Amino acid sequence: MENHKTGLPDRIKLVNSKEIMKCRKIKAVIRNHTPNKRKESEKYFHHLLMLYFPWRNEQELFGEDQTYIPKFYEPDVQEVVQRNKEIFEPDADAINEALESLGNFDGVPTHSYDPINDQENEDLRQTLPDDFDETESFNESLPQHLASNPESVQPSSGISCYNQPLEISDDDLRKTVRSLNNKQRYAYDVVLSWCRNKM
Repeated sequence: MENHKTGLPDRIKLVNSKEIMKCRKIKAVIRNHTPNKRKESEKYFHHLLMLYFPWRNEQELFGEDQTYIPKFYEPDVQEVVQRNKEIFEPDADAINEALESLGNFDGVPTHSYDPINDQENEDLRQTLPDDFDETESFNESLPQHLASNPESVQPSSGISCYNQPLEISDDDLRKTVRSLNNKQRYAYDVVLSWCRNKM
């Protein structure tokens, strides 16, 4: 039986035991580290395959030369990874675009109508990591040694759809935003600023 909200099964029987894994009733944010695609390309593609490509033995994630990059570019692997990534991270492209816009923004920072929010935004901007501007969109380009014709590689075309969030009262929104930790709050503020700029 599938959960009608997520499209995932309500229960999964584990292969090597009698235990059953249940789908969460309350959503949770999955936090994981994403290696930098330019600096740690092997780790980056290992990360994508581990999270979004079905496997039972980690050796199945290796390509012909016992590395992860060629495996990712095998026929159909990239499509499976992209499809699964869209299921679990439906707004990832929008978030990446917002982070890239913020990283490339050199003008006066956008201010909200909430002075408390502006002060918190400024505090978060001061804690930005040094390599922040190197965030990339998913699968922006092939690694150079795998691209047959570098001129033919096209950048991603942008956001293709939006999910309409449910309405939330202003008080509930403020309460929820105040409960975020520093990294979550920073991501929220980046996306909020990006949305205001786009509007």
